Amino acid sequence: MYDIYIYSSYAFTFLALGSLIAVSLIGCARARQRLAALQDAHISDA
Repeated sequence: MYDIYIYSSYAFTFLALGSLIAVSLIGCARARQRLAALQDAHISDA
């Protein structure tokens, strides 16, 4: 009977961790693109 609660809590934890990792990876990718664009603009200005 308690197996349902255990499995659901595990599933919820893995989903939360997966979404956090996905959001952080997307944020890092966007920041890297923005940094590359800024560096390109800086080089073109010079």
